[in-house]
Amino acid sequence: MAILKRNVKMTPDKKGKKPETFPKIKIKVFSADLTGFRKEKEYYVENTQTKIMIGVKEGLGYYLVQDPPVTEDQLELLEKTAGELIYSEFKKDEDIKKRLGELKISPGLKYLIMREISEDRYSSLDPLMHDPNIESIECTGADVSLTVKYYGIGRLTTNLKYNADELDQLVQRLAYKAAKTISKANPRIDNARLPDGSRLAASYMGEIAGSSTFTIKKFPKTGWTPTKLMKNNTLTPEIAAILWIFMENKMPMLVCGEMDSGKTSLANSICGFTRPTVRIGTIEDVPEFKLPVRPESWLRYFTRESLTSDGKPITTQELLKQILRAVVDYIVVNEVRSEEDVPTWINAIAAGSGGITTFHAPNFEDLCTRMQHIGLKKEELIALRGGIIFIKKVSEMGKRRITEIGHVILHNGETKFEVFVSYDVRTDSYSIDFEKLMSSKTVKYLWDKAGIDFKEELEKRTEYLKWLRNLADSDPNVLEPDGFLGELKKYYSNPEYYKDQQLLPRQVFEEVETKDNVQSTDSAGIDVTKPKPIRVSPIRKQPAKIKHVKEGSKTGPGIKKTKKHKKRFWSRK
Repeated sequence: MAILKRNVKMTPDKKGKKPETFPKIKIKVFSADLTGFRKEKEYYVENTQTKIMIGVKEGLGYYLVQDPPVTEDQLELLEKTAGELIYSEFKKDEDIKKRLGELKISPGLKYLIMREISEDRYSSLDPLMHDPNIESIECTGADVSLTVKYYGIGRLTTNLKYNADELDQLVQRLAYKAAKTISKANPRIDNARLPDGSRLAASYMGEIAGSSTFTIKKFPKTGWTPTKLMKNNTLTPEIAAILWIFMENKMPMLVCGEMDSGKTSLANSICGFTRPTVRIGTIEDVPEFKLPVRPESWLRYFTRESLTSDGKPITTQELLKQILRAVVDYIVVNEVRSEEDVPTWINAIAAGSGGITTFHAPNFEDLCTRMQHIGLKKEELIALRGGIIFIKKVSEMGKRRITEIGHVILHNGETKFEVFVSYDVRTDSYSIDFEKLMSSKTVKYLWDKAGIDFKEELEKRTEYLKWLRNLADSDPNVLEPDGFLGELKKYYSNPEYYKDQQLLPRQVFEEVETKDNVQSTDSAGIDVTKPKPIRVSPIRKQPAKIKHVKEGSKTGPGIKKTKKHKKRFWSRK
């Protein structure tokens, strides 16, 4: 797991002779004893030869990595071959694959070599980096099992474990792939970007921790869209319609929540509620955004650390000034942190641009406290006409819900947060106070500015979004950015277009457990898997009903949706 560079020339000795043998490359291989585990899921990771088993033992969930089987003699030969290829004339992966093709070894063993010497691979972490189900990879130190956060399940313990030397080398390799330097003199990396876009934070040796550590935050290959959030009930069509009207009319918004609450995903999704003809400018420290907008409408900036000891970094504040000169319609910042960032962003949107940004705060009280610490008065939050949105992870299985949406108002000389959308964790349902919403300054502003009949527009767009959510059952393409954007273009061209279209019957794809679709390898690691057959069956369960309370009632109008909470997968019998 050393830091590997291609086409490295060996230094001749004093007599001018090059060495006849090359250094061996250490190859780390993992296997798992499955005795006592209850298997929940098993699959091969795409573009690898490694099998994953999700299992339960003694009430805990595990992510078990099973690399291609290899004997000690085979492993020694693989390490020698990898060393020779590193110091060979081959520069490209295609050349190395061609050379490996001349060797009569199984695909599984070839994979073990390639993941060590390929510039696109991550050594023994490669299966985890290629598994789309993994949200993050966490290492707290040497001789301790790594953990992963798995979509829809939560945190799982793996069978991956490294000693101190192996972990030091792995952290150095990750730093090298992120184009960073890590050493005793500079023992930490914060917010580095790996080639696939993942975010790396790491420490080296025992300088600031007991040993080397690292955390890799992975991001989805495709971005979040409003249809995706509606399908998993983070948004309802009514709430999405409110945010759509606000965003379309350049009402600035602030998305708040704790770490890993889904702030960026929600902000990314809301950006899809802009007209296809507008121009959006974004500022990020790492490339997290995957906006559901046209590429030609998206101007993208990244902050950067100083490249030299006496150089200057490129900060969010400087990029905000830069983006104002670019004449964009919306200014979207991944996260505002410093005392300079927040007022600069608020001043930028006050100039007439719409915008959205995120901030670490679980509720309004903590938001005000944090704002005061960075020198911002809470009265300045009144400028956020689109509202402040609080989002929270409400289960270890990754379920995220908007807990509150509201506006900051002045009431009797005091700043107050007036909530018009709230969430009830007991029933997993949302309520909307239309009376507060309709009497808000934002709705009045929209009427005065553009003559928008908010109630009429809200009903029209809610109906459309319900149709779009149902369309996703028969056409999953509308869950993805391109599909969603295509439907939105049709809506802006003709808001009535969908009423003549008949939805196909709702269907779900299920994998059939047969002998043909069980993946396996022979003793040498050759994949003998047949393609998995797919069965299509209709869904019997209908979508949850939405109940509206009449306007003027004490409870206010609301959305009532109830469903049983899922048990943790490891608690099932």
